[in-house]
Parts: sequence; C-alpha cells; structure tokens
Amino acid sequence: MGNAKAVRIEPDLEFVREIKEAGGDSAKKCMQCATCSMVCPISPDQHSFPRKEMIWASWGLRDRLSTDPDIWLCHQCNDCSTRCPRGARPGDVLAAARKCAFEHYATPSFLGKAVGSPGALLPLMLVPIALIGLILWKGEAYNAAMPEMLQHESWYGHFFPLLAVDTLFLGTVAAMALLMLTSLNRFWKDLVATMPGRPVRTFVQAATVTILEILKHERFDKCEKAAPRRLGHLLTFWGMILLFVTTTCVFFGLYFLHLEIPMQVYNPVKLLGIGSAVAFCAGLAMLWNNRVNDPDGAGTTSYQDTLFIGVLIVVALSGVGAYLLRLASPDAQEAAAIVNQTSALPKVAVAVYFVHLVSVWFLLAYLPFSKFAHMVYRTFALIRAHQVDRWKVLAEKAAPLATASADDAHLGAGEHV
Repeated sequence: MGNAKAVRIEPDLEFVREIKEAGGDSAKKCMQCATCSMVCPISPDQHSFPRKEMIWASWGLRDRLSTDPDIWLCHQCNDCSTRCPRGARPGDVLAAARKCAFEHYATPSFLGKAVGSPGALLPLMLVPIALIGLILWKGEAYNAAMPEMLQHESWYGHFFPLLAVDTLFLGTVAAMALLMLTSLNRFWKDLVATMPGRPVRTFVQAATVTILEILKHERFDKCEKAAPRRLGHLLTFWGMILLFVTTTCVFFGLYFLHLEIPMQVYNPVKLLGIGSAVAFCAGLAMLWNNRVNDPDGAGTTSYQDTLFIGVLIVVALSGVGAYLLRLASPDAQEAAAIVNQTSALPKVAVAVYFVHLVSVWFLLAYLPFSKFAHMVYRTFALIRAHQVDRWKVLAEKAAPLATASADDAHLGAGEHV
C-alpha cells in the first residue's frame, strides 16, 4: 500500500466496444479473483495471464493489450473460462484481444479491419473471383501464347493455364510475405520491449525449441479442455504442411524436371498428397465436431473463427471434389473436346476447381490479416518467451498499472499481476 503509485488511466471506449464485438463482451464481469491465472497450467508464475489482460480489456487500454505478448502464449483451452466464478470467460477475452492485435499490426491497416468485418466479405471475395475468372475466360488464349516447353498436358490446364495460375499465386504469396514481414518487424520490437529480460538462449536455440514444441503440439497436453483438441489440430496442421510440400514438389517437378502430370496414383508425391488431404479433412472434421459439441472447449465462436475454419473447409471439400470429379470425367486432350461433351460432369468439375482456386487464394492472400496469422505471431511470441525463459525468470520490467490496481484494491489474489 505504502509503495503504490498513482497511475493515470485513459480508457478507450471504442476499444472496449471492439473487444465486445470480437467476443470479449464478458470482460466487465471480472472481479479480479485471479482464479483464471491460478488454474491455467501454462501461465507463468510472475505477471501471469489472463488476470492482467482482463483489467486492460475492461478499462479499454488498447496500446497495452494489443502489444501484450502473453495473449499469444494462451492456447484458448478455456480452462479459465469454465472455472471462472463470475462467467467472465477470460479465454474469449484473450481471443478477442488477438483479433484486435491482428488489426493493430496489419500492414496496410485497412485490410486488417476489412478481413475482420463481415460487411467486407463480399468485396474481399470478389478480388480472387475476378482474377481467376479472367484466367478462366482467357484460358485458350493463354495456352496458345505459351512457349511449347511450358505447355503441360493436364485436365484442368485446358481451362486454367498452369503458368498463369502459378504466376498469380506466386506473386500473391510473395506480396503477402513482404507485408507479413513488415508486421512481424513491428511485432518483434514490441515483444522485446514488453517481454524484457536477459536472454538465456540465442534466437536460433529458442526458435528450435519453439518449432519442435509446435510440431508436436506439446502444450495442448497441459490444458485439461484442450487435450481432446490436440489430435484434430495435429492432423489439420500436418495435413496443411504436407499439402504444401506436395504442391512444392509438383511445382519443381513440372517446371524444372519437366515431369508429366497428372502423376500416376502410385507416384510417391501423389500418395503423399492423397494422405495429406485425408489427414487435413479428418482434422477439420474433428475441430468442427469439437466446436459444435463442446463449445466450452472451443470458446465463443467469433466471426474470424467462423471465417477461418469456413475457408479451410471449403478448400478441403473443393480440393477433394475437384480431384474426384476429374477422375470421373472423360479423358480430354483438347479443351474443345471437353466443352463439347454432352455430359455436364466436366463443367461441374471446372466449377468446383474454380471454387478451390478462389478459396486457396483467399486463404493465402489474406493470411497476414486473418486468424491464419496467429500461427506466425504465436510462433515468434513463443520464441521470445523461450529466449528469456518467460515461465521461470521474473521480467525486469513489471506492469505498473496492473500491479498498482492489485495493491490498491486489496484483491487478495496472493500475487501481483
């Protein structure tokens, strides 16, 4: 009490509204009992979360909460939410804080707000529809203009020239990677400022520990409610990684080794792709089942949650559907032969593949601004946490606002936040 310092608080009411709209409308119920921090198995002993974040959310402290590294250490297992005596749902509040952090670090910022807004979904979807629609419309002309060495015989290639599609996707990924790096540069500077301490590991050592931890999803086992979600997350995560590996192998084989496509079903790359797709779909089914049947384990569903898992489901279903429809459709050596088929099956296949390309582009192009980016932010937050041993070493720079509020209010949590 005698050492408490006065702290000037300037609440941002607009930020409070944003937190509420993002799913954190229960923050005001918090009475600072610290039950959430005590039951969380992955919260550090010093300056633990999510207690201090509940203060900042209810007081509308945008700068403090949006740059808080601890929101990324939370895996939203919702042990804290199910045990909160007031129903304040701290897990949902931290999820809302992460959504606001996407927008805070987004470059350009307007895209961060757009991807998080339901009203902007249609304009955002029209971009890939227009780009890929143009490729489909001009497909025959693109094919005719391609150098012979770049002309590859593939079923969908008659309608969507591979070079045009690959150029579009590579350019999009490169542009988004640059934007993501710009955001990460700001994020890392804030991590160093808000998670200080003497490094006990080099960046490479911390990154190695973090990556191994992520690949095995170890921290899911430490959370009671998150443990059942581990398998679903692992299958989805590894399915996406291996599908990326498959696509990369096909790309290099196509343009550098001049392999013929489609590959035979017994080709190792083809088998890897099929197995990855099965794992990806199975993981998504598990995650969706958990969200529907165990809402406490998944937390309150926000728009960003729904958008992210919805796009992943469309990618999975359209990808599998396009593959099966291609197998069921008549063989085609020329686009004209397919167009003139009396069967509607080839046209359905092209439509499904069009949806697949649009959804994949949407997922990749808006990665820095969607929940997909949480994998990147969380990875770097964990790297910094391992670098300074966040779970054992007392931070050199305390959070004066949270500490002062705990002292002055006699909240009796048995710790300083």
